[in-house]
Amino acid sequence: MTKEIKKPALIGGGVIGTQIAYQMAFRGFDVHVYDINDEAVARSKKQVDETALLYQEDLGVSQEETDAAKARMTYYTDLAECVKDRDFVVEAIIEDVGAKKDIFSKLSELCPKETIFATNSSTFIPSQLIDAVDRPERFLAFHFMIMIWRNKQCDVMMGPSTDPEVFDAVVRFGEAMDLKVLRIKKEQPGYIINSLLIPLLDAALDLLARGVASPEDIDYTWKVGTKAAVGPCVMMDRINLKTVYYTFNSIYEKTKADKYKTIVDYVKTNFIDQNKFGMESGEGFYKYN
Repeated sequence: MTKEIKKPALIGGGVIGTQIAYQMAFRGFDVHVYDINDEAVARSKKQVDETALLYQEDLGVSQEETDAAKARMTYYTDLAECVKDRDFVVEAIIEDVGAKKDIFSKLSELCPKETIFATNSSTFIPSQLIDAVDRPERFLAFHFMIMIWRNKQCDVMMGPSTDPEVFDAVVRFGEAMDLKVLRIKKEQPGYIINSLLIPLLDAALDLLARGVASPEDIDYTWKVGTKAAVGPCVMMDRINLKTVYYTFNSIYEKTKADKYKTIVDYVKTNFIDQNKFGMESGEGFYKYN
């Protein structure tokens, strides 16, 4: 039986990466977090501070509890030092297949042989990354929605070669994070949530890119029509518009459809090229303090 996961590491300290790491730390795990330089680490720490305040507001926990979780997080800009004693490494970097393969190739050289690898990718399934991994039987997907402490769920998805005992160990770890674990028994692009969400974002971006309607009217219509708390444009700001860009660029690369070329160009011109990434940067479809 695969040992219980005790020593996780998180690669990529962006919005979702820091939320994953903080939830692990809040549930008592000592977490290592890697990012590429001191500036990125500083941004990650700032995001963790903001997340800790939201835990206090949303969950009614004390500052003492959130400070204790922060103290269980250690940051690194040296990848080898970050992962050298870890038994579980979760990748949460940009949605770029080349970048992900590069990091898994490095991890394969640096990590102990028993270390389990997981990708948090919203776009790529394990079989698209597996040729960069030296342990396919210990590789799978471990996926989260933004605002983990509110949504309280994660996906664990089998890869083509994943050992069932490894799958079960990651399921147990997700439960130890105090999350509802959705068991995805076969590879499914988009998991469950994105299989439902991407068509919504697709429709919203198509309306925006063709100049049919404004973000405000699209969101208003969705909220009124479905009784949802937020609309698709706010969702994309929360997800991070870089992730949205990479996701739809991947769809365009697969389909070469004119519709997706228009969407990709719209997102790149209006947001990516202007460093407007959503909540992370303070502005996307909307402005944030």
